[in-house]
Amino acid sequence: MRFLRWLKHIGSRRLSIGFIVICFIVLMIYLFASGEAAQLPHAFSWPRSLWLLLGAGSMVAGWFFEGWVLYEMGRGLEHPIPYKAAVRSTMVVQFFNNITPSSSGGQPMQIWSLWRDGVPVGRASSVLLGKFAVYQAALVTCGML
Repeated sequence: MRFLRWLKHIGSRRLSIGFIVICFIVLMIYLFASGEAAQLPHAFSWPRSLWLLLGAGSMVAGWFFEGWVLYEMGRGLEHPIPYKAAVRSTMVVQFFNNITPSSSGGQPMQIWSLWRDGVPVGRASSVLLGKFAVYQAALVTCGML
């Protein structure tokens, strides 16, 4: 019960940072326990570093483009989605899709993130559903071509 009272008073930013630190610690424990930690310097050697940087840059660019799409789709609403909130919500969906089974936690957390930024839940849900429909239509078109 004391833990729950402490958790109630901690800020969401501190809670998020703590969660990320715990995930990093668990990853490091796994790497050292499985014997994979010795391969970390080799993984960051020069030929692969370029590809790692290119991959990280592509991921960041994807966040900003997806945020722009979300921003544009929500622009005509009564409560438009701020660009900063749209980009943050794409990072939220990326994180929670990776830590939940079957990538099931990303979209609910994205709606929650947009709600925290002042977008009503119904509006956020409809924008995300519209974005999903556009994405599926693009996949079908590319598949047919």
